Amino acid sequence: ASDKPPELMAMSLTRARFAEGLALESVKFEDSSVAFLTGMLSLIDTILGEDMSEAMDKLPLSADIKQALISGDGVLAHALNVARAYEASDWDVAKKELAFLAIDELKIPKIYHDAVQWSNEQMEFILSTHH
Repeated sequence: ASDKPPELMAMSLTRARFAEGLALESVKFEDSSVAFLTGMLSLIDTILGEDMSEAMDKLPLSADIKQALISGDGVLAHALNVARAYEASDWDVAKKELAFLAIDELKIPKIYHDAVQWSNEQMEFILSTHH
């Protein structure tokens, strides 16, 4: 997807790290790496220019991940909803989703800031190796 803007990759990386951070804070997740992967793939439809269900057909992923990305169901979808709400500054939705995940909302700014910082570091590395 080299023709796509780097912002899409940066946003995918931020969502991945943010979803992972949320999963680490919530008792509802068994595996934070699954949340990371879900966040990473949450823009794959836009990146590939395909419908999400078409994109998911090509990838050998767990039903949980596919369910979250295609139909917005399951605990992984709630983590993605927090990320999307945060990006859109929709605090009401973020608050509701965090309550569902049983995460203290006071912890979220740091988790999000760390995710953005990590994403920026990855992008600097990626862009520096391609020039």
